[in-house]
Amino acid sequence: MDYIYSANMEHGLGIYDISQQGVISPVINLPVSTFNNLDVSTVEQKGNSLFVGIGDYQITTNTSSGLAILDISNPLNPT
Repeated sequence: MDYIYSANMEHGLGIYDISQQGVISPVINLPVSTFNNLDVSTVEQKGNSLFVGIGDYQITTNTSSGLAILDISNPLNPT
């Protein structure tokens, strides 16, 4: 894998290039607006699919939460 993914809460989803040994380079950040303005709390990759847990589970008031599934076959343009 040449890319890793980071759940950055209110800052969205971070995508980083790790193809060069010892170097982590930011590639793109998908803002929370991509996820209906919900925080990105978890990520799990399975093949070309990225499962993204969205919503803030630490708030005790009624907030939305859910799961977004991204196709990352092209990590520079996830859909």
